[in-house]
Amino acid sequence: MQEAGKTTLAALFSRQLAAQGRTVLALDADIRLRRR
Repeated sequence: MQEAGKTTLAALFSRQLAAQGRTVLALDADIRLRRR
């Protein structure tokens, strides 16, 4: 899944959980490290 808005979706979901009063820890990482 490339360039599909995964980070945006995760951020929106995290903000919604935080708005509900939940504690949120969000990490953004690309586990597929590509060599060029």
